[in-house]
Amino acid sequence: MKSRTLESYTVPHLIHIEMSYSCNANCFFCYNPYRNSPINYKTIEKIVRNVKKAEIPHVYLIGGEPSLLKITELNKYIDILSEKSSVTIVTNGLKYMEGLSNKLACLGVAIHGNRETQEWISGVKGGYSKTIKNIKKYVREGFDVRCIPVLTSKNYDQIYNIIKLAKKLGMESVFVDKFEIGGMGLEMASQLKPSLKQFQEGLTQMIKARDIYKIPVGFGTAIPYCLDKRLITEEMFANCGVGVTFAAINPNGDFRICNQSEIVYGNVLKEPIEKIWNKKELDEFRDLRWTTNPCSDCELVTECSGGCKVDLSCSSSYCIDYHIRENLNKLVDKQEITKLWKKREEKFNKNIEKTTYPKNYRTFSANKYLKLITKHKEKYLVTRYQTILIDEVSVRVIKEILSGVTKEKKLIEIFKNEIAQKELRKFLSKLERAGAINVQKIKTVDWEITKDCNLKCKHCIVSAPQRIKAFTTEQVIRAIGKLKENGLEEISFTGGEPLTLPDLKDILIFCKSQNITVRILTNGTLLTKETSQELSNLISEIGISLDGTDIESNDLIRGKGSFKKILDGIENIKREKKPFSLYFTLHKSNKDIEKMTTFAKKLGAQSCRINQVTKRGRATKDYTKYYDVTFKIPDTQYDERCSVCSSHLFINPNGDCFPCVEISQIEGKPLGNIFDDNIDEIHKKVEGFIKRNEKKKCPYNVYVKEYETICLDKNLKCKAQ
Repeated sequence: MKSRTLESYTVPHLIHIEMSYSCNANCFFCYNPYRNSPINYKTIEKIVRNVKKAEIPHVYLIGGEPSLLKITELNKYIDILSEKSSVTIVTNGLKYMEGLSNKLACLGVAIHGNRETQEWISGVKGGYSKTIKNIKKYVREGFDVRCIPVLTSKNYDQIYNIIKLAKKLGMESVFVDKFEIGGMGLEMASQLKPSLKQFQEGLTQMIKARDIYKIPVGFGTAIPYCLDKRLITEEMFANCGVGVTFAAINPNGDFRICNQSEIVYGNVLKEPIEKIWNKKELDEFRDLRWTTNPCSDCELVTECSGGCKVDLSCSSSYCIDYHIRENLNKLVDKQEITKLWKKREEKFNKNIEKTTYPKNYRTFSANKYLKLITKHKEKYLVTRYQTILIDEVSVRVIKEILSGVTKEKKLIEIFKNEIAQKELRKFLSKLERAGAINVQKIKTVDWEITKDCNLKCKHCIVSAPQRIKAFTTEQVIRAIGKLKENGLEEISFTGGEPLTLPDLKDILIFCKSQNITVRILTNGTLLTKETSQELSNLISEIGISLDGTDIESNDLIRGKGSFKKILDGIENIKREKKPFSLYFTLHKSNKDIEKMTTFAKKLGAQSCRINQVTKRGRATKDYTKYYDVTFKIPDTQYDERCSVCSSHLFINPNGDCFPCVEISQIEGKPLGNIFDDNIDEIHKKVEGFIKRNEKKKCPYNVYVKEYETICLDKNLKCKAQ
């Protein structure tokens, strides 16, 4: 039998700083009754500096409403705390925080339901559209934005749609808070408190939406395990860190172990946080004397600890969760829950023991949110979302990584006398899984960003234009952010015609902010002076398709008037001094390779690429009439074996990932979806593809000279799968 006392650490792992009680919303369930309080910047800074001194792994800046603070002051607090802490802001999203520090680890934004429900709960007419608009802005700026709805009797049946919307908005995850009775929520408890049946329906929707939309979903507040066995079987349980890993500080510096609690144990402006946290008075909570049946004799009481402990309708101190008290005859049997929990722990431990590492040595970098805290008795590894206890040897490994070691082989050499190679490599795999390090996987990406196009070329293999919109701009930006964390250095956007994408500029701006090199392959007809100016600062190079050296040969394939528009586009891009290459397609009216090369050089192109038509899509019609041309190409030393690289991906407009464009065109099986699947899993499938096909021939025969590249499709179909 485990001890019936909650064991705490030297300091809390998470502290909420209520920066001010001032707020621009009127949410019914809020525990804050002082919405018109003034903002005291001097006091906030003192609190922030004392929290920094205590080196707390994770800090949430909450309110009231933190967006009401001056952005210069807010950024100063983020900068101070982020030296040792992972910092999150929790906001209602009504006010946009322009110029927010990129040191912020996460933004939690509340979406409580559809427009009607959101505006009823918040008391702000028109607030729903403001919040959605601002979420989009934050995602486009590269912030990890978390959706934090509160589950009530008014929205339990809207949870699925909230998660669906969060996915569409490119949000990082959804963590649902169950309505708890505190502060102003006491007056509205009868209207907002969900029944057990309503809670279970909300849980059903969470699980369904998680599985369909492939987005992390869980609870952000403590949930008693006995409310539903799926909390354990579906890994949806949530423990409460109150008094163990969590505490809160109000705008005056008063220290409580829960935001909703009115019990104050000290003031951080007068005493160090460590001293308050380790006071004897906290034993009134940690010794669990306040628990009652069925929790007091439950074997899992120190794990679950009775759900939410603060309920003003029950006690001015602590008590077990209202869903337990009010549903004693409807709870899952304690013995069944205990068995499920033990089974879950066994499975978890086995998975940890089975940690693997790749065959080849890795190149990696420290994640920008990785911190190391060695001040306390316990040593902490801090990632964007986790606090992990580590030993002294692990501390030294992390210090080497933070000092700039990026090669696994070098790390092994440094610790060869202390750690077995196998164990060190396993440890790196754990660091990767925890988000502490970023391992280089995908370096280059070709992304067919749209099938929409302003032309109807006779040879188009995708039969563009096609109106396909399987993603939002926010989802694309979030996906690129994930790729960047996994080593992305260069991305090429193709189509269709990428310049028809309305929000392409926002995507390019994000890529530039992440130091990702960008190329665009365009038909050139939309390269106006204005567009060329915009692109010049956002891309490194541009590829322009041109299917003839004169009007007749080009316009035969690409349409009347296209030749002139393309040449005008080339002049516009040349005016911006941006490098460009020309891409020709061979056909019966345009088969003089030397003439095409000379023409490209005359226009000032950096290189010339000449492709044989692939017999697919619209090109299948009249193939013999236009494209069945035989060419004599000098012998090459090109290796005909499949040359797919494990660090490259091709992505189609739906987000499906392939080793190369050829596999995507023959309807090969995708390796995963960039919007839904883990990049590590996609990369493993790329490596598996290479292993299966390394000795097979590639259907393309490529002749490469100093200036031109000629790509011939010999067999018309790739056999690799």
